[in-house]
Amino acid sequence: MQIRKFPKIFIRSKSELAKHISHNKFPKEEALNLINDALLHSEEYWKDSKHSKPEKYVRNAKFTPLGLLLKKINAMVLAPHDKTLPNFIFGGIKVDCLDDVAVTMV
Repeated sequence: MQIRKFPKIFIRSKSELAKHISHNKFPKEEALNLINDALLHSEEYWKDSKHSKPEKYVRNAKFTPLGLLLKKINAMVLAPHDKTLPNFIFGGIKVDCLDDVAVTMV
């Protein structure tokens, strides 16, 4: 049997994503509403950071529904697979920066 180097996450629809990020205090219907709202208003929820440069944009979604969605995806979908990622990817996983939800777009 071949051992995979990277995790495979099979999420093919909004409904499957909602199922992954929901829990007893955050039901699937609320998760689906959050996903739809974030998709509908994504441009309004992104804010340009002061760290943006002409060819490198740093955008922040903190304290918005999009930021909440990204935080839940990170915690419920991606974080369980952190131990399977090699350390050479971006210098490893930093636990202290999970509070910030910022994306760098080049």
